[in-house]
Amino acid sequence: MARGARVVKNWRGAWKIGVPALLAALFACSGGGKDRSFELPAGAEFDSLGSSTVLVATNAENECGRTGDCIVAPPGGCHTGSGNTRGLAVYRLGVSGLLLGASGQNTAAPSPEQVIATDDNPRRLIAHPLDPTLLYVATKDRIQVFRLAPDNRTRCIDETLSQQEVQPDSDSLDPVDLEIDPTVGFGVLYVAARGADRIDAYSIAADGTIPEVPSSCAVGRGDSEYQAVAALNSEFIAAGGQSRIEIFARENGQLINPPTTPDPDATATPSPEATPTPSPQPTCIGSSAETEVVSAIGAAIVTDLLFAPSPSKPLGQLFISEEVSQRLFTFPIDTGGQIDDDDSSSTNRAGLYQTMLRQERGGSSLLYVSVFQEGRIDVFRLEDGLLPDESFSRTSEDVNSLPVGLAAVPGPGNLLYVAQGGLNRVDGFSLADDGSIADLPLTSTAPVVDLQGRTVDTFPNDLVIVPLP
Repeated sequence: MARGARVVKNWRGAWKIGVPALLAALFACSGGGKDRSFELPAGAEFDSLGSSTVLVATNAENECGRTGDCIVAPPGGCHTGSGNTRGLAVYRLGVSGLLLGASGQNTAAPSPEQVIATDDNPRRLIAHPLDPTLLYVATKDRIQVFRLAPDNRTRCIDETLSQQEVQPDSDSLDPVDLEIDPTVGFGVLYVAARGADRIDAYSIAADGTIPEVPSSCAVGRGDSEYQAVAALNSEFIAAGGQSRIEIFARENGQLINPPTTPDPDATATPSPEATPTPSPQPTCIGSSAETEVVSAIGAAIVTDLLFAPSPSKPLGQLFISEEVSQRLFTFPIDTGGQIDDDDSSSTNRAGLYQTMLRQERGGSSLLYVSVFQEGRIDVFRLEDGLLPDESFSRTSEDVNSLPVGLAAVPGPGNLLYVAQGGLNRVDGFSLADDGSIADLPLTSTAPVVDLQGRTVDTFPNDLVIVPLP
């Protein structure tokens, strides 16, 4: 799994613990007579008639130095590490929602119709709600913006500066989660930056580009290690990290970080008139001015947040996946941004939950969740908007599959796609009318191979399904 003491593949909700401790936790949680030899078979059904919809996956293992296939990066444009050749993979879906078979056939697993280079370690991917051809990608050091187009014309159109390009002694940004609020201007992009202990906000321009540095931010404590972010309403945003869930204030889409008062003796510079001129306010990068929270509760490594608004009080329910407790929770939040000290529902202890995806199917509200170390997808039927103790449906378990990102075929589609990082492929599972999920994949992407025919580790980590004629 891991290579040395490196953070393990940096997937969504990724780990920042030592490898021995991680492996001990995984094997302890996956014990109890589990069949560790079971291998989830790849799906073998494909469509022969293409649609105007594509599936885009991040390949989190894309650093070319490991596979020796670095190329000379073209001048200008966006960073691609040392000359990476991949990062995003675009697959065409058929009219049925299945993957389009290789060469338009229905018998062979497809390779991507486009492979797009990104900076190192792309882990999170989000499409703009107002223009789904705009894709925002969180890499290890920066956020990159791509304009999706057919016929190998997808291009990186913008990127942020890295932390080190602003302050050379800074740690990597290490962003783990992205959220877009489309209600302010052309949208505001929020980034949960684990390495920087910040929630950053970027105003999105009409052409989809974003500033080089955050438009505003919320600065957490030195151990915040934010891994999840969720907008609540126009006034509040929630952030989850290593040890707390915090609610921050925002206004016109921007995070409110009260300015610090400079120390005149230490920072003032006399003007010709001997009038003290205060030093400029610190930028988000390098700022140590901790942002005041509206409310907060303790947590133990939050891997995902999902907010469900309520038509009446409270403001809504915040769904939380927590790694240490191996449970899902909901906590009510009131109209003043106060998160309740007591959860309103929770599941039984089951696994290292990662990505949550809420869907409405068969007259029911359902929550699909990837269970990382168990290698399966759990499905919960919500009861009055709250969690039950147990899932009512789940896939077969392959503890080596390491699922993370989820995406459902839009509209009346009956397929759920899963980024199976440990299997180096994306699997599509069929869904029944009641929302239950099949045991085994129905359709799967082909593994990436090198010139010698050897499988290349790519670790698909996140997914979006968007229209692309």
